[in-house]
Amino acid sequence: MKWLKLKIMLFLALLSSQSSALFLVDIQKDIAVGEFTTLSADMTIHGFNPKTDRLLNVDLFIYFRELNDDSLTDMPGDETAEFMGFTKILFGERFNWNPDIDTGLYTESTAFDPANEYHCLWWDENFNCVYDPVKTGLLFIGLQTAPDTLWIDEVRWEVDVLRKELDESSSWMLLVIGLFSVGWFRRKRK
Repeated sequence: MKWLKLKIMLFLALLSSQSSALFLVDIQKDIAVGEFTTLSADMTIHGFNPKTDRLLNVDLFIYFRELNDDSLTDMPGDETAEFMGFTKILFGERFNWNPDIDTGLYTESTAFDPANEYHCLWWDENFNCVYDPVKTGLLFIGLQTAPDTLWIDEVRWEVDVLRKELDESSSWMLLVIGLFSVGWFRRKRK
């Protein structure tokens, strides 16, 4: 019975001490890049809570492959050059063209200040926040390509999250539940 009490107390102690960091990964495979393609990840599916958690870092890894590879060099002006337009509001750019995307790994990264509550990256004409990844947990970029000879083998979003500690009422609630559980086990034993 002593071991059972010790296990219960240890479990409640671990439950009340919430971790301060979380690492989330979202992976999508085999995506055709058409006229306009959105790559997105919903971090709430993976345990991100917009009400209590804060994004620290977002890393994006895109592995491109050519659908029609004729082994010619990819030079601007060449018939095999892939022109890629990126809409990267999440990474600080509205829209930019890359004159020649090669196959292989493409990366982007950004960081957020956890002390700042406001991370609006897109405002409408009335100055209302349209896109705040910290408050929604939604991450996305847009791709536009010409010609559409590129495919994506894998999109990998890696996100570092800062978790807030439990508030005082939650800690008290855990203590009450723990005491109730210990009392219930003692009563059951008698």
